[in-house]
This record gives sequence, structure tokens and C-alpha cells, in this order.
Amino acid sequence: NRLLYIYSNSKDLPTEITTPRTNYLHDITKNNLLPLALLIRQSDQLKGIYLNNKGFGDKYIEPLVKVIDQLPLIEILDLQDNRLTDQTFSLLFQKLHTMKYL
Repeated sequence: NRLLYIYSNSKDLPTEITTPRTNYLHDITKNNLLPLALLIRQSDQLKGIYLNNKGFGDKYIEPLVKVIDQLPLIEILDLQDNRLTDQTFSLLFQKLHTMKYL
């Protein structure tokens, strides 16, 4: 039985646990954004991230990009039409070359 906590800022998030999801939540709350549900769900089935045509921009996508290489089951990543800059693409390309299945 898991509890869902709502944290008003990143300083309230637990620091003793560092998983890709908690790292993502730290970054997303620093930007005062709502997290993407598919990334905070604990699932062994998550094989694709489909965020195409959302227009999120760097501020929303960069926290995902920072942890993408820590999600080993990801086989598909669709980020087209999200107004991403070269800075976010550069970080994304650095991460992607280490991912075995993507």
C-alpha cells in the first residue's frame, strides 16, 4: 500500500532515496511544473515515451532528458514538435548514445 504525497517544492522531497523518478521530481518541482504521470508511475512495462506534439519546451523536457539513460527499458522516445533548443538536444544526444535499446 503506497501513499501519494504532494510536495509544494523540491526541498520537501525526500533526499535519502535517489532513483530516476525522484531525480526527475526534484528537477520538475524546481521549475514549478507538474510531473508527467507516466514518469512517476512505477512500472516495469514502460517501454515508450510518447510526448510528440505537446509543445512543452526545454523547461519541461530537460528533467526527463537528465534521467532518460537511467530508464533501461525505454525503446521508443518521441519528442517531436516540442520547441526544443540545441541545448536540450545536445544533452539528449549525450544520453542516447549510452542507451542499449533506444
